[in-house]
Amino acid sequence: MKAKYTYEYVDDVLVIVDKLGPRSVTNDIENILRTIHLNDAIDLTGKKIVYRDSEFIWDGVSANNILGYATPAYRISFIPLRQTTVQDAIVQINKYYANEKID
Repeated sequence: MKAKYTYEYVDDVLVIVDKLGPRSVTNDIENILRTIHLNDAIDLTGKKIVYRDSEFIWDGVSANNILGYATPAYRISFIPLRQTTVQDAIVQINKYYANEKID
């Protein structure tokens, strides 16, 4: 079972939206990032990433590709943004990467 999701880039932030599939984005994030990496030919290491989970809350993810470009495998760290809108999540992830306190 895989998560159902959509994604887009908003400025320099990857935005992933859970479409309530058989598996949640939160639980399938490694596979999602690997698929996006391969589809878009982009290494997501150090990229700003936010996602809306199955409870409609926005959080962030920090990804570190540990295997390489051709066969990506990401080590994931979750960033608890706990926002209710994508706009607020983007503001908070930008603060996080600027080493500012997130609200």
